[in-house]
Amino acid sequence: MHAADQDFVFVTLLERRVASGQDWEFAHQLVIYWTNFAKMSNLKNSALPFWPTYGNDGLNIMELGNVIESFQVSA
Repeated sequence: MHAADQDFVFVTLLERRVASGQDWEFAHQLVIYWTNFAKMSNLKNSALPFWPTYGNDGLNIMELGNVIESFQVSA
């Protein structure tokens, strides 16, 4: 769902008091992705799953859920 990531990106989970340890780990990972993008225009970080660049050779998907993973589907 669009915008469902905002509590994780802006680390406002504490206000809702429903965050689990897994939620906090996910939030930490998203903050790393977003700060890398803001600082270097690059989402890549060796400590996190690879976030592929969008290209014309197919549709690169980054799934952010219980497992963070990327995959490609045919265009």
